[in-house]
Amino acid sequence: MKLNLIVATASNMGIGFQGTIPWRLKKDMSLFAKLTKWTDDSNKQNAVVMGRKTWESIPQKNRPLSNRLNIVLSSAQQIENALTCKSLESALQLLQIPPYLDQIENIWIIGGASVYREAMEHSSCHRIYVTHILKDFECDVFMPSIDPAKFCLVRDCKVPEGTEEENGTSFNVKFSITRSICNINSLLVSSINEIVESAPGRGGGGGRGGGSSGKSNSSTGGKRSGYYLHGGLYTVSRTVKETPVKTPVYRGIGAWGIIGIVLAVLGLCVGIYYALYLCDLYQRTDNYSSNLAAQTPHLMTEKPRPEENGNGNIPMTDKNEFAKTSSMKTGLNSEVFL
Repeated sequence: MKLNLIVATASNMGIGFQGTIPWRLKKDMSLFAKLTKWTDDSNKQNAVVMGRKTWESIPQKNRPLSNRLNIVLSSAQQIENALTCKSLESALQLLQIPPYLDQIENIWIIGGASVYREAMEHSSCHRIYVTHILKDFECDVFMPSIDPAKFCLVRDCKVPEGTEEENGTSFNVKFSITRSICNINSLLVSSINEIVESAPGRGGGGGRGGGSSGKSNSSTGGKRSGYYLHGGLYTVSRTVKETPVKTPVYRGIGAWGIIGIVLAVLGLCVGIYYALYLCDLYQRTDNYSSNLAAQTPHLMTEKPRPEENGNGNIPMTDKNEFAKTSSMKTGLNSEVFL
């Protein structure tokens, strides 16, 4: 669950005048609705959190904002058709427990100025989407300063870039993404803060909805996504310092490398086992041969074959001896050969 801020500002960083937004830009209102409704999980919705004056600045026919959980911060009264919480912290805690934990995907802060300020200081703050109106308007509520040590300017592909014009009013768009570090962006944020601090009549409450309230669905201008400076819009994101994590050796090797190593070790073990088995078998065979030779010496020594006479026959005196020898070797009766 991510905590995002969305706001539209004039060139002097004004966001409202006498409880309303001093401009009407349908394209920006459409983008505001698109971003605050967008979820990756179709079974979930987003929550929009606003101050009481921001809620009151929304036309009654548009309250509550459709397809979003509307949360109004008020310590004095219960708001009809909206969930009421006494503080931003209590609202965030409520969204972290069932049933909201399983139903809400992202949290959008839509005003006013005091709620923006508190949200930017919160550790869960993820991104700030800012539409920069390239025109000065009389305002009594201004966007709070942005700490360049915590946020930097980057782009995001979700929001279109460029300058557009509607009703004679130009507005630019860019976007930021979390954990992007850039020194030049920090300088740009510092310049923005200087503009904010030097703006005349800078007020304390207010927000995107107008006056000291914040933001309304019908009072946003321009495309969304970043702080504009000198005709350019930028988005601001929190910079998070991350401790480098040592990657385990097995992750560098990869799954197939691990499998190969395991198979190689198994193959080596099997090879050693069979080598020992063959050595043992050879030793046993050699011992068996030695024992057999010691027990049956007459089988291991063959007598000389009797000489044949001139006619090619074995003399009778040697036939009996030859037959006896042959029968001992073959295990057959000598009479078969006589």
